Amino acid sequence: MPRVSEYTHPLSDGTVVRYSSKVRNGSWSAVYLLPTGKRVEKSTHLEARGKHPPDDFHPAVAKLITASYALTLPSLERITWDDALEEVGRTSPNTRAETLRSFRQGVRAFREVMPDVASPTDLSLDRVTRFGKLFMGTLKANGKARTAATLSYYVRALSAFSNHLVALGHLPRNPWHDAPRVKVKKVKKDAPTEEQFNHFYQWLKSRYPQWHALHALVETKAVTGCRTADLCQLATCQLQRGGLTFTADTTKTGEARTRPLPPDLYGTLRQVAGPTFVWEGAFWQGIRQFRKQSNGLPPAFRWQTVYQVVNNLFAEYSTAHPDRPKLTPHALRRRAITLAVVGLGGNVDAAANVIGVSPQTARAAYLDTVQAFNADADMRRVMEALRPK
Repeated sequence: MPRVSEYTHPLSDGTVVRYSSKVRNGSWSAVYLLPTGKRVEKSTHLEARGKHPPDDFHPAVAKLITASYALTLPSLERITWDDALEEVGRTSPNTRAETLRSFRQGVRAFREVMPDVASPTDLSLDRVTRFGKLFMGTLKANGKARTAATLSYYVRALSAFSNHLVALGHLPRNPWHDAPRVKVKKVKKDAPTEEQFNHFYQWLKSRYPQWHALHALVETKAVTGCRTADLCQLATCQLQRGGLTFTADTTKTGEARTRPLPPDLYGTLRQVAGPTFVWEGAFWQGIRQFRKQSNGLPPAFRWQTVYQVVNNLFAEYSTAHPDRPKLTPHALRRRAITLAVVGLGGNVDAAANVIGVSPQTARAAYLDTVQAFNADADMRRVMEALRPK
């Protein structure tokens, strides 16, 4: 499908809608984005006779776009950012907790940079464009410069959040769709080596030798490659038939999957699990015993607390070992996918299916090809074959 950037049509409020032409069933059609961000193709019913659309194509498209953008009217009620976040969370039961958290982070960043924008209903193309410039032009609290990657994360979160506000009728369209794109150079991170992971795991066990539930959590993370948030929310009923069972409504991809576990690890999880959630038992007690919180533990189990503890432990390890590569919980997902490829003879598709990620995502974001395919050795063999004889 062509990119929606061939032509533009300005609306009365200054919004610029990009569209492209396409021939479908002998007629010219226009391809453009709806206010919600959905890509649509609408026919002008003008006969396609040449390689380029006729002059009356563009006025016809202008009517189509104007009609599409007039379908969604903004709410007359101005709501606060906090009320908007609460309403989106309440009306979007299938939205993952991590997604809602990203919405809150994006809104917090936007309000810090542009405190005069008191309501999300005041968003406009000028304001979202100004946000990006101001964000990159100010320093973080620690005095360090902000990065384009962080801005890209916030913009994507705010755009997704605005899609919900469009659906709820608070915004006529998503202004982030027309904002300048944040260019980020994608750098694939290396998977930790076995020496690096073992060094961390031994440090963890020596620091908390009696906190066996913590050891089990990290080991489960290592052998399954599950997302940390999915693992921290693990319900005891998901421990079935010697492994973990994830239903479609508990995974980011919306697909059910199972994870067999080594028998001894499965037995440990059964032993430390609480009545409802796996980590509300011995792990939760371990936080109180081995890692006392300055504000105390919440009165009831919260998986977010488990998530914070896990991330903080990895951060503390990296701080304690500045001479070693930084290690994060997500790095164990890269390790799992990479070693799965090695164990399956280089079959990326099979490895991605085992871990629960698409092959495209595995290749683009997680797979360490140097470790998985021994690229240096392969290159030496190729170079030897290419040398003049």
